[in-house]
Amino acid sequence: MSIATAESATTTPVTPVRGVVRVHERAIEKVVREASAAVVGVQRTQVQVEFSDAADGITVRLATKLPVADPLDEEALRSLVPVGERVRSIQRELAERLGVLTGRDIRRITVVITGARVQQRRRVR
Repeated sequence: MSIATAESATTTPVTPVRGVVRVHERAIEKVVREASAAVVGVQRTQVQVEFSDAADGITVRLATKLPVADPLDEEALRSLVPVGERVRSIQRELAERLGVLTGRDIRRITVVITGARVQQRRRVR
C-alpha cells in the first residue's frame, strides 16, 4: 500500500476562465439582510440594512430590535450577556460570515439597536 504525496501527484495547470462576474446590489443586500437576521436572532423582516460596496470593501449598517430575556425569568437573567458585549459579538460574527459569503473585505459594520424584543417564556401544559 503506498501513500501519494503532494510532490508525486501530477496536477494539470488551471487556466483562467475569461469573462466577467457581476453581482447586483440587490443580491448583496439580500445576503446582508439574511445573515444579519440569522446572527441577531430575529426574522429578516425585522432588520433594516444599508450597505455601500466600494473597491476597498463593504460597509454595512443594520438597525434592529435586540432579543432580550424575559425580565421575570430569574434563570435567564443570571446568564444574560450585557448589551455592549452582545453587539460586539454580533459585529464580529457578521463580519466573518459576510466576508465568507461575499468574498469581499468587510470594512465596517455599524449596529443600531432600535429597541428590545422580549422573548416570552412559553408555558408547558
